[in-house]
Amino acid sequence: MAELYVDLAEVWRNMTKKALWGNHAYNKMDCDKKVIYYYEKALQTDPSYQKARTTLARLKAPKPPVPDAVKKLEPIPDQYWDEAQSAMQMVDQGELIQPLEEKGNFINVADVFINTDGKGRVWLRRSGTEDWAQITSSPVVIYPFDAIKTSDEASGVSVTFASDKARLNIKSGSIVQFDDNYLYIQRGDVYVQVRKEGEKFFVVTPSAGHGVRGTEFEVSVAPDKSTTTYLYSGLVEVRNQTNISYLTAGEKLVAKAGEEVMQRSAFNASQRKAANWEKLIREAETQQLPYKPPAGYDTPDKTRQPEPAMNAVWGSYSLNDQNVGTLIDRELSSGKTPVGLQVRGMDMQILYLDQDLFKMTAWAIDWYANADEIKNGITTKMQKEDYFPMGISSDNKNLYVLYIKGETNPIAWQLVESGQNLQEVAADIQH
Repeated sequence: MAELYVDLAEVWRNMTKKALWGNHAYNKMDCDKKVIYYYEKALQTDPSYQKARTTLARLKAPKPPVPDAVKKLEPIPDQYWDEAQSAMQMVDQGELIQPLEEKGNFINVADVFINTDGKGRVWLRRSGTEDWAQITSSPVVIYPFDAIKTSDEASGVSVTFASDKARLNIKSGSIVQFDDNYLYIQRGDVYVQVRKEGEKFFVVTPSAGHGVRGTEFEVSVAPDKSTTTYLYSGLVEVRNQTNISYLTAGEKLVAKAGEEVMQRSAFNASQRKAANWEKLIREAETQQLPYKPPAGYDTPDKTRQPEPAMNAVWGSYSLNDQNVGTLIDRELSSGKTPVGLQVRGMDMQILYLDQDLFKMTAWAIDWYANADEIKNGITTKMQKEDYFPMGISSDNKNLYVLYIKGETNPIAWQLVESGQNLQEVAADIQH
């Protein structure tokens, strides 16, 4: 009978590994209560059952104290950890994360810089595709859910996040996938300098999820999927399928695939950084020169429009330009907000404010030919896709609408005729 109770306890323990962290029925904590219950029943039936006694003692052991520095911060919501765990299961299976929807034009997440000395190779896999294309020039723009892979002899690969200039250095033999607030490491060694203080930023590997708070650290994923994390500065909260651990500067953590207990210990941070990363960091700093836009970009005809105000920035584009999406991405990822749209033939102008008002995550431009298309199109874009219209223009054939997605919470829309053109709007902003 004792063995039956142990079998039931292990069934519930497996459910704990698959359950989520959030405050709902059958979360990890509720599952573990069932595990403890059945192990206790096993010991009541057979007090000499050593396996049940050892496992129960481990489950009931006091949890490591939360560091004081962690207590001062707002806790990371369980829903984010649930997302990280779901992603961890996919990474463990060797799968790249796929977006839930393929709509809109997403703002670039990061830029990848590589050495051009010909040593090693680096490949890029765009989201939604199956092919890895070799990167032959630098920098390369990275969008959500894109992935890069480095050859066994590659060196000098670095990444800069667009939103806050957080940096990564990536060693040879690595596969890394990107999203705005997530970094997925399937294998290899990555050095991370994160500046997303107070925001959610996660690093996910096959065996651990890392909740990061303004931190400098290293993550190494071995061929057996075990993860070793070295923390150089800041704070990191690490969770596997069943346990939680906290790292402070000068500590490392080993999370082995299939094992519940994570091993934490001290290491010589300055020595390891000097031996493994400082040369690569210096090389990356010389690679990442300021971006220079193409000749003629963002130089509107000043004979046709007034000089923009200090907080208003013009973008002028040709709809025939196949790189127009990338050019708009550059403006939006630098922290600007579009507030006006003007289309004349194949020429398009966008008026930006020089600050990110809504923490944008995506943009799109749609056009409509009649009243029904306008009504249905804008309503659908807002109610089902969470976009918000920021600029509208007509060329007497179509109505063009510029949308953004972010912290806008749209609930209604209305078209109001105005005699102002985009130049007059810019003048109003200036005053």
